[in-house]
Parts: sequence; structure tokens; C-alpha cells
Amino acid sequence: MNGPTATYTMGENKDTHISVFNLAECYRSMGQYDKALPLYIDCLEKRKELLGDDHPDTLVALFNLANCHCFMGQYDRALPLYEQCLEKMRQVLGNEHKVTLATLSSLEFCYKKLDQG
Repeated sequence: MNGPTATYTMGENKDTHISVFNLAECYRSMGQYDKALPLYIDCLEKRKELLGDDHPDTLVALFNLANCHCFMGQYDRALPLYEQCLEKMRQVLGNEHKVTLATLSSLEFCYKKLDQG
């Protein structure tokens, strides 16, 4: 399957942005993390640009990027993203929000994997 690469630009179209995110999710669900990663990076950059660093959708994009690194076994890359994401989610969404708790759980998993390595 051929698809967008890291050089793909989403532009300003919301539907294009959603399609790129959905494609990244599809690649991730198929275990094709090398194809998903650049798309997650594009999604995060575009959300930061359009919504700002602290918008909940931007934080979810950061979480997805961290997850992708984690799924690839790149725990050293995932860890700072999870830490940044958790700090911001606590500020924006609160400690008990389900996405904050999911980030905390993923961060704990990442710490454990790094301790084992």
C-alpha cells in the first residue's frame, strides 16, 4: 500500500487533516509504525500550528506520537513525549481525566521498559 510520507503536507483543510490522522491510525493498527510515525508527526505539528500547544486535540496528537515511538520499542524517544504530555494534560484536563490517566499508565509502562533494558 502506498501512502503519504514525511514530506506530505496537510495544508489547512480539516478533512485532509482528519484523513491523515485516520491513515496514521490505520498504519498503526496494522503494525506499520514506520509509515504511521511521519503522519503522527505531521498531525502534531499541524495541531500545534492551528490550535496551540495546550489544546486537548494537540495533547492527544502528542500522546499518539509517544505511543507510536513506544510501539516501535523507542522508549527513550517516547519517554520525554509522555512526560511533556502528562504535565500539560494535568494542567488542561485535570488529574482524573481519562486521557490523563491513560498517559500516566503509558508513562509507567515506558519507565518499566527502560528499566528492563
